[in-house]
Amino acid sequence: MAKQLSLEQLIIYGWEKDTAVAMLSPINQLLNSLPAVECWQYFSRKILKPHHPFSLHQLLYRTIFADWDSSQGEPPVWIPDRDRIQATNIAALMQELNLASYAELHAWSIQNRAQFWDVMIKRLDISFQAKYTQIVDLSRGIESPQWLLGARLNIVDSCFQADRDDIAIIGQKQGGSLFTLSYGELELLTDRVANSLLDLDYNPGDRIKRLPNSYYRAQGRADDTMNLSGIKVSSAEIERVLNTVKGVRETAAIAVSPHQGGTSQLIIYAVVIPKVQTDKDCLRVALQTAIKQHLNPLFKIADLEIVTTLPRTASNKVMHRVLRDRYYQNMSPKNKKLEELR
Repeated sequence: MAKQLSLEQLIIYGWEKDTAVAMLSPINQLLNSLPAVECWQYFSRKILKPHHPFSLHQLLYRTIFADWDSSQGEPPVWIPDRDRIQATNIAALMQELNLASYAELHAWSIQNRAQFWDVMIKRLDISFQAKYTQIVDLSRGIESPQWLLGARLNIVDSCFQADRDDIAIIGQKQGGSLFTLSYGELELLTDRVANSLLDLDYNPGDRIKRLPNSYYRAQGRADDTMNLSGIKVSSAEIERVLNTVKGVRETAAIAVSPHQGGTSQLIIYAVVIPKVQTDKDCLRVALQTAIKQHLNPLFKIADLEIVTTLPRTASNKVMHRVLRDRYYQNMSPKNKKLEELR
């Protein structure tokens, strides 16, 4: 069935009458002479302009792809030209490796994971506060990779390396006109948000969710979630198992990263019942056995601290961040011990 637009449609959706009259015939001719993808590529580059109403863009897009085969997925909104494709990191890497297709690059990246990510990190100019000593450690098996050993970074440092006057964002609010933000302007906004979080006494480890109305909601602490042997687990899950061990009144589980890098280490703080459990080595064996039997044998206790009480908030929640900070402060003399346990 022929694709056809009327003069009334072009006027209703945003063109002045003179423009609509001049464009009607060539538009209808192109609609029925070019394949859909090629037609949209031409329209979006040669006919439509940023100042045209979005409704006009939408009308032409939906008309062009009216008979699109949905088995191919969603129809493309933007199609890069050859020059843009050649300027991409993927194209540059394919040329560097003398690969002829994306499929070949994908296969190479799977077979050479460490080399691929080393190349991409350098190509993307990711900035590190502490450089990684090894891209990936597979000594625990491919199911539990340890990435970027020893690395420390704040990804914000890598986001603002362009000239401050370069355009970072081109956007448009619904019903509004196009606007731009330079890298300098975006960095100022980022600093404003970060500083406001500090003023509100938020700390690393707090979850903050951005709502659709541009408000933010604090969702509590996230520092009770850890990654052990490549597996996400919450401190509550570990503590629930450990608190069933005979002689234990309560426990707190935290994860710390050794100074020289490597996998996160599981540290347990335990409050014991003195007359029932006093031997630290026996308690550690009992706790490890409980984890192995009821949780995951890959979770190894790197250190055990027996304490009389656990720090708590006014609402009686255990302050895992305080325990982590306390452990880091005392970590230097224990660092050798932790590494021997790995």
